[in-house]
Amino acid sequence: MKFYERSIIFLPILIGSCWAALPACANPGCPTGGIWSEWTTTDRCPTTCGSCSKAFHTRRCLTAEIECPCTGNDTRYYPCNTLACVYPAQRTCCIPYVPMIINGSMTCGPLPKDPVVTSCCPAGGLWSNWGGYVRNSENTAFERTRRCLSEEAGCNCTTGNSVNTNKLCPCASFVDTYDTYFKNGTDILYTTSYNRELNLTTCIFWSLLYKTSDACSNWEPYTSTNVIRYWKKDAINYTEYRMADCNDPANQYFRAYCDFKTGYYRFYNTDDEVLGWKQQCPSGQTCPIGGLWSEWATTGKCTSECGSCEKLYYTRVCLTENAGCNCTGDSSRFLPCNTQTCIYPAQRSCCIPFVPMVINGTMQCGPIPKDKKSSSGNSQCCPPGGIWSEWTAFGRDPTKTFWVQTRECVSEAAGCPCEGDRTKPQTACPCSSFASVENVASYCGETIVKKREYNVTITDNTCSMTASLVASNDDKYANCKAVGNYDYLPRIVFATLELPCKEDRPFYCEERRKVQSNYLPISFTCDLKELKWRYDYTGEIVNGFIQTLA
Repeated sequence: MKFYERSIIFLPILIGSCWAALPACANPGCPTGGIWSEWTTTDRCPTTCGSCSKAFHTRRCLTAEIECPCTGNDTRYYPCNTLACVYPAQRTCCIPYVPMIINGSMTCGPLPKDPVVTSCCPAGGLWSNWGGYVRNSENTAFERTRRCLSEEAGCNCTTGNSVNTNKLCPCASFVDTYDTYFKNGTDILYTTSYNRELNLTTCIFWSLLYKTSDACSNWEPYTSTNVIRYWKKDAINYTEYRMADCNDPANQYFRAYCDFKTGYYRFYNTDDEVLGWKQQCPSGQTCPIGGLWSEWATTGKCTSECGSCEKLYYTRVCLTENAGCNCTGDSSRFLPCNTQTCIYPAQRSCCIPFVPMVINGTMQCGPIPKDKKSSSGNSQCCPPGGIWSEWTAFGRDPTKTFWVQTRECVSEAAGCPCEGDRTKPQTACPCSSFASVENVASYCGETIVKKREYNVTITDNTCSMTASLVASNDDKYANCKAVGNYDYLPRIVFATLELPCKEDRPFYCEERRKVQSNYLPISFTCDLKELKWRYDYTGEIVNGFIQTLA
């Protein structure tokens, strides 16, 4: 092959590798049409000139992996070795191409035109997603990397770094709160204080399970076993799992390992991604041993930056006290704050009496006081069904459609969700019905002279009740008579909570003439806390009434 033939072979490749600079995008983020790589081919062109052959070309959508799709084709056939052939070749160009000047060279064309480039360089470039964490070569930290996807198209990434370093375990800790809609409403999960460890080099977590009598449960068909409840990522309900036989003297552990790609812990036994977990109480146990405490909390601020030089005041609340499950341990304490060791040029590493030591893989000023009187060392198990507060008084719902009672799952803040409903709605007024006239007469020692219809009407929307009393003597019975300064009053007797029964003369019977009726009303209002009726005139709770002879 002659020298000029070699030049003809390679010159088009050099020309095709020139990359036109993309304009800057007007807006940040994914550019319209995405960003393509250059066209490339691995084919060898069998002819040396004249556009007599075609090669198969491909290109990649550089931004596809970050959900920034490209428009257009990713493959094509394109003429290769397109320079015009020279003497002594039999022809200058292969059909249908003809000689023409393209970019200053005699080329066999016309060549297919590329579509108009709509891509642009996004501000700051476009990064790939982060890869999974790996331990660095010095074994001192975890690292993850990402690539500048737009760099190949001449759009450098100018914001952020390609490497991210984490000296601690990169998996998210078991969540303090986990809000999601389970079958009984919104359950909240708090991780509690077990004897637990986390290896900061391998990111393997383990926790010793309790096997005392207050921590072992009947779990059919097993009579004394160790059961945990855990919450899977994106789950709509919890999962229960039997861990071990409590009669086995060997220690048993809950173990999880960090998934460096997803950033969540996986339960060794099932490989499920776990957000949090809890050991269950024995069946039949209504109160967890020692009660259930909230997390320690403080409103104070530490003015020293290191060295355990100050203490803050912490408090916590017994979550189960209102449900009759008392907590053991202190509700307040002082603890050192900003306990990490001070570094040069500080005059000392730790304030007296603390000394530098490794705690949970980091250099701290310790020892940190332990809460010896706390119940956190107990099993902190979840009683079956959880612990509910008492029902509240009835109230109107926001839509004013229902009367609703609510209660609180007092154990959920400690990771123990409750079974059952949080609300109890009803459309009817919740106050109980009045006792029958016969029962009122018997209870109060009155005589029923005539069976009367009182036209009792309950209005559910307002929880009010009205009844009609006879306001005349036209039925030949002495329903009204003179009493004191009044010459025409009825008499009613109320069955109250305690004897003797109360009587009242609620109105002047001649008021009937204003409404042209022989009946006048009395009214009652439901006490939504006591769920009994109160007579509106006196405000006293009554269980029923009877109109007697005046």
